[in-house]
This record gives sequence, C-alpha cells and structure tokens, in this order.
Amino acid sequence: MLIYDPDNFKYFDRKTKEKIRIEEAKERAKEKSELKKSYLKGQRGVRLYFDKEQLFDEESKNIGIEERKVKCYFTRDLRIEKLFGYLKYLNGKKVLIRNLAWHFAVTERTIQHDLRWLENNGFVEVQKNKTKKGKPTKNSYIVNLEKEKFLPCENTFLNVVILTKQNNEFYVLAKTNYTQKDKAKKYKPISKCKFSLPQTTLKIETKLNDRSMILANDIFDEDITNGYKGYIYTDNYKIKKRYINERYDYAYKVCRAKAMFSLFVLESHISAPKGYMWIKLEQANRYIKSTYQNKCLNYVKNSTWGEKN
Repeated sequence: MLIYDPDNFKYFDRKTKEKIRIEEAKERAKEKSELKKSYLKGQRGVRLYFDKEQLFDEESKNIGIEERKVKCYFTRDLRIEKLFGYLKYLNGKKVLIRNLAWHFAVTERTIQHDLRWLENNGFVEVQKNKTKKGKPTKNSYIVNLEKEKFLPCENTFLNVVILTKQNNEFYVLAKTNYTQKDKAKKYKPISKCKFSLPQTTLKIETKLNDRSMILANDIFDEDITNGYKGYIYTDNYKIKKRYINERYDYAYKVCRAKAMFSLFVLESHISAPKGYMWIKLEQANRYIKSTYQNKCLNYVKNSTWGEKN
C-alpha cells in the first residue's frame, strides 16, 4: 500500500515512510541537543547568550567565554533561589535531574545537593513517582510556599532596630538627612526628609549577629552589645537592579531581595550621632516610608519589646 507525502509530492510505501520519519526524528533530536549547549564546558554556573544559527557552525563551537555575552552567573544562593522558583512554576510536574542541571549550568551532582538541601530544610517535599509497571520514574517536587521568605537570597540586607526609652516612651534610631539646622531655621520641612533604619548588605546569613554588632558599635562609636537581643524578623521585597543590555548600555530588571532584622534595646539613653535621629516608635511609620521596614516596626510594637510599662 502506497502513502502520499504532500511535502515531497511523492508516494511511498509504509516501511519507507516510517524510515523517513525515524530519520527526521533523529535529526530533530540532534538539533535539540545542540541547542541545549547554552554554556561552555568547564565554565560552571555561567549561562551565555548564543546565536542559534552559529550553534551548528563547527568554527563557532570553540568560541571562548570572552567573545560571548554572559547571561547569568549562578552563585549558590542565587541558584537555590531560582531553583525554588522553577519548582514552584512546575507546580508538581515531573522533572529530570539532568534537565535541572542544564537549566542552571551545573553538574547533576550539584543540583542533587541543592535539592537535598531544600528537602532537609523543609522548602520542598519530594514525591517519588512510578510507572504503571512499578518502575521508578521522574520525581515531582512540591514547594512549601510558607517558607519562601526564608530562602537564601543573593540580595540580602541587614537592618538594625535600635530602641531606647525616655519618659516611658520607646524611641527608635533612624538614619536621616534632617539636621538641627533645618529644624532651627526651617530650611527644609521634616516631611521632605528621608528616614530609614540603619542598613548594610549581608553576604553570609550565619554572620548576622557579628554584622549587627559591628554596625551598631560603628554608629555610636562605643560598645552597646549588652543590649543586643538577636534576630527578630525577615521580609521579602522587590528591587530594581542595573545590568548591561545588548540593545542599551544599561537597563534595569526587578529582583527579589530579602531584609533581615536584628534588635538592640539600650539600657540607658545615648544621644543620637550625626546623621541619625531618635523618633518615637509609635510615630515611626509617619517618617520611615519603606514598607518592609514598617512591617518590622509594627512587629516590634506588638511584641514585648515595644510595650510600655
């Protein structure tokens, strides 16, 4: 029996047609495997932009990393953050380890280590699947959305809440551009000035206590570690980050950021250093405009630290 092929305008017998179909499928699989080579061998954690037309050019396959534009550098924290987001997007669908490894430009062993870390810390739950014949197949990963804000994050910031007490009222230390000269001569209304909690970058979350004490001691230029109460709060928010774009010199992308907060309660009142100001805890939301910092201040108000005696 002959089968008409409309693409070639010819008749083929069934065996010939099946052979052609298999050969075409092999060619498509070969092209797909070539297309997946989106990072250079030996460049771990580096994703590069590729010209699809050059992928099948033998001369262009040996082009070095310096001649290709880098799409992303995957640090460990960024990789775990993006891996959690990708599993969240899959929503329980089955996925191969090698596909995840290719996606983040690392080895299969590395991605297995990341998945094990997410599982051991309660961020994901592994669902082992089997075929109808009972053979193991691709696993599914169910994410725990409640723990998302505790994920390691490449953009992590440490905020320090420093409280003092005067006349049975709590005051919080805020960094500001409002000065005593502005207050005396009314050069600038206080509503136009900026207020925020002391903040610094935090590269290693396990060093939160050390970084908090260093930041607080530098502000007052004296040791106030006796009033340190430790870590109290975490929140996520979005920031705009500048990067180099192919079409423009610079562009901006929205990235996830994490704010971690630690608390100091001073045993005795200390005058605010230059560039800082004590403001009433009850009125802090009027001056500090940052949403994530206000969330922490509300948490402090409702806790035992912010209660009046």
